[in-house]
Amino acid sequence: MSRIRNAVLAAASFTVALAGTAAAPRQAGNGHIVFSSNRVGNDNFEIYRMNADGTAQTRLTNNKAADVRPSVTADGTRIFFESDRTTGGDVYVMNADGSGVTQLTTSPGRDGEPVVSADGKRVAFVSLRDGNLEIYVMNADGSGQKRLTNEPAVDRWPAINATGTRIAFTSLRGGTIDIWAMYADGSGQTRLTHEASNNDPVFSPDGSKIAFDRVVGANTDVYMMNADGTGQVPVVQSPAFDGLPTFHPAGGRIAFTSDRHGNREIHVTNYQGVQFRVTNDPLVDQRPAWSW
Repeated sequence: MSRIRNAVLAAASFTVALAGTAAAPRQAGNGHIVFSSNRVGNDNFEIYRMNADGTAQTRLTNNKAADVRPSVTADGTRIFFESDRTTGGDVYVMNADGSGVTQLTTSPGRDGEPVVSADGKRVAFVSLRDGNLEIYVMNADGSGQKRLTNEPAVDRWPAINATGTRIAFTSLRGGTIDIWAMYADGSGQTRLTHEASNNDPVFSPDGSKIAFDRVVGANTDVYMMNADGTGQVPVVQSPAFDGLPTFHPAGGRIAFTSDRHGNREIHVTNYQGVQFRVTNDPLVDQRPAWSW
């Protein structure tokens, strides 16, 4: 249990270059944001869901375990997440209202960091079942689990593009922390970043861009690049921790985690840097996942 919680609080993230803070627009079509929070106290993380403007915040899980790292189908109907309610941690799925919680993995080692394809058919995740943290994929019902990477170094934080044909991930191979990409069958593994420390990749809805965290010194910023690794540019830069990004399902906006107000909260920005804060709680709100 402590391994998941420590990783949750320590995970490096990304930032989005933000101009001022604007009031949250309330308009139809913004969708919903799912996130994890320990606002119930006792360092107990649960999954929550809210409108994209921060209203109607609803707790979806309720147990003594850590429920973290949500990933949502593009239509918002199913939420995949990691939980240590079983020994070591496993991948679970539930309906958007928190009902129908189903365990998908059962290996002795930790299974976690799930990310679902936009159509809800495939899930990438990480596993320690073979002694090292590697990238795996499975069908959305838990069947067909298959290992994609096989390296002495750690491979983690997978992301799937909208068509399910490409997977980006973070790897420590070569002694650096960088973003890599591969085809959905594990072939064609290619390094995309070559400077600083880079992790937490996420594909844009059309698959043409990847947002990611870049850590330089003690500062983490959000960068964006083309899906082939070219055109790396900062999207958000600030002295605070800004990271753990997710795209709006139609693109044009990114939700992310920031501690610029003293603790981790969910914020939203457009690509031009107009941003606003959508959660405001004394404890931690982080790792958003945006859907319709």
